[in-house]
Amino acid sequence: HAYETMYGMFLAQRMAEPLKMLEIVQASSACKMNVHFWDRFLPKATKWYAGLTPSCVEEGKNRGVFPKDLKAVFGNQGNAADRNKWIRQTDGHFDFIVDDSSPSNVHILETFMDLWPHIKPGGHYFMEHLQLGRDPTFQRQEWAMSDVLQSWIEQLLISKTCEHCVRDCVGHKCYRWKIPRNVCYIFCQLEACVIGKCITSDAGRPWSPRHQLDINDTKVASTAISCTSGIQVAYSLGHNAHTRKALTDKFSAHAYETMYGMFLAQHMDEPVKMLEIGLGCGMDYGVGGSVAFWDRFLPQATKWYAEFNSSCVEESKERGLIPKELNVVVGNQGDALVRKRWIAQTGGHFDFIVDDGSHRNDHILATFLDLWPHIKPGG
Repeated sequence: HAYETMYGMFLAQRMAEPLKMLEIVQASSACKMNVHFWDRFLPKATKWYAGLTPSCVEEGKNRGVFPKDLKAVFGNQGNAADRNKWIRQTDGHFDFIVDDSSPSNVHILETFMDLWPHIKPGGHYFMEHLQLGRDPTFQRQEWAMSDVLQSWIEQLLISKTCEHCVRDCVGHKCYRWKIPRNVCYIFCQLEACVIGKCITSDAGRPWSPRHQLDINDTKVASTAISCTSGIQVAYSLGHNAHTRKALTDKFSAHAYETMYGMFLAQHMDEPVKMLEIGLGCGMDYGVGGSVAFWDRFLPQATKWYAEFNSSCVEESKERGLIPKELNVVVGNQGDALVRKRWIAQTGGHFDFIVDDGSHRNDHILATFLDLWPHIKPGG
């Protein structure tokens, strides 16, 4: 597997913290489980393990495979009474939980639903081995955990609810699986996913905007990231330092500081290359709001922008709303020839691209397929 991707992204910055974790392990391989990774990766964490048997724990301690003070709870993941017992015995309040146990879709879903309320706000729930979701060797139902996660993702993306529907709905579509409370984001990689929990008092965000930082400079030293979260930095730089008003709707109507902070904050001092589609012409917050944010957030970056309205671009430069030297390509995002011209004019080789353009599904998909080959590896 390649689970270092999600663990590195979401836990590496917390290696020195006294976290509390629970890993649910497979009973068949529990006695051979290697706990040394978590001891090395999170040396200060309080670690609990579930799914073991008393004889396995005793054997592991005698062989020196398990530490003498290993914290273990016993029982069957597929048994609701055992899952409830785990919570009582561990006292819950986990910073994260790892489900590395039964590949059964039913067990994975039921375990998540029981344990999710016991994840702290801002915490994470990791699901491994999701590649077995349609393997008849392990499954006895027509749905896979992948179907559940896709339904939850759509509910995150299409957020307008319809209260009058009999079942839980989004827009005019009813969903078989209602997204649980306080799911803030879902990140999926090869064979696994991680679910992030929102701060309860600020639904939709994994932190509280009340903690906005006082950042008055247009630059933030990389040392700021080590003592505050990248999400807070992105949010704070997305607001006017004096009025506290959002520069764009990315940080008012939406909560995009989550993904920008998570995936880009570590590149704040690097000479990355970016393209944003959509300069803000015709938007309520005005032209150039994103330009101001990116200049503050990524001061060393080479920034390109694509905009449909060429006259708006020229007028905005003349009025001083955007810098005269701003790198802008123009044209209709929905035109394949225009997209090809953008690549030729910008030179491609982007570290990242932001599509904040037409918002049409056909445009979004066609643009992604054309521009994806021009993202650098790791971008």
